[in-house]
Amino acid sequence: MKTDVVEDLAIWLAYKIKNANDEIAHNVEDIAYGLAKMIVPIATLFVVILTGALTGHLEESLIASTTLMGFRYLTGGRHFQSLTTCLFFSISVLLLATFIKLSTHAFTIIALLNVASVLFFNPSKSIFRDYSLEVKTLSIGIIITAACFNSSVMMVSIFVQCCSMFSLKGGENH
Repeated sequence: MKTDVVEDLAIWLAYKIKNANDEIAHNVEDIAYGLAKMIVPIATLFVVILTGALTGHLEESLIASTTLMGFRYLTGGRHFQSLTTCLFFSISVLLLATFIKLSTHAFTIIALLNVASVLFFNPSKSIFRDYSLEVKTLSIGIIITAACFNSSVMMVSIFVQCCSMFSLKGGENH
């Protein structure tokens, strides 16, 4: 039997919330689901911002987090089968993105790959799929913004999100 630390924490918290207030109309499973969806981004932000502050890369940590999470919200993409895997992957990628400095050549290649990914795979069943042209335009605008600022942090964060738009075996697409 597989166990997921984030899901277990969410279930534990849901029972505590439900036991503290029996008048809550939702069942424990619904509460746990909502909590689990909040735990991953909150824990990711907390760890990345704390680590960024401790290493002197707070600004880069904030830029990476904002870019990846905002771009993901806009474009959708694949999900890991485990929330704990998602949490550790997100933290790792965001921390690495703060330290990566791309050469001009690598920056250009990644920017072009990002644009191609957006044109061919975006939106990837996101909540904005009915607005495909608008989402593609806004996404390319974000990539152009990263290029104008010559921000390796933004470009790498966008690249990671673009990779999640491809259909790979496993996980769910949202």
